[in-house]
Amino acid sequence: MRPRPDAGMTLIEMLVALAILSVIGVAGLTMLDTTLNVQRRTEGRLDRIEEIDRALTVLRRDLATAAPGFAVLDEGGLTFLRATTDAPLSLRIALEEGTLTRQVQRGPETPPQHLLTGVREARWRLLDGARRWQTAWPEPSASPRAAELTLRLELPQRGEVAEVTRLFPMPAGATR
Repeated sequence: MRPRPDAGMTLIEMLVALAILSVIGVAGLTMLDTTLNVQRRTEGRLDRIEEIDRALTVLRRDLATAAPGFAVLDEGGLTFLRATTDAPLSLRIALEEGTLTRQVQRGPETPPQHLLTGVREARWRLLDGARRWQTAWPEPSASPRAAELTLRLELPQRGEVAEVTRLFPMPAGATR
């Protein structure tokens, strides 16, 4: 028996077409789900990188305007004077309960500014006039040439810890 040319699709042909369409649909949905998961993870990482970059930009700006003649580095953090048009401001950068803070010491009631959260450790080093790195700065009247900050940061999406190190030139010590 010969099929007529105006006859429709057979049941077998219809089932094959539906099976092919189902495979294409499942593959498309899998690709879409994978793409959305990658985008979600990437956005979380980019947000964290932006937060880190913002904190380091504030520190770079502060240390670039450090006034000569005063710096204290101890286990709690780094304290220095920032040159302003009025009078120098005393700034303290310290790690407090997993948050890197910036304390502008205008008065006893000034709350600290939270620069960066999720910090496990913050290590400072200052470069002296003889170009040696110091982990303590006992001479508050001497001016460091540069400051180095190493942060151990939590990466919440991956459950890992990353280390970021930044070197900040300090103009007060560069002239000596």
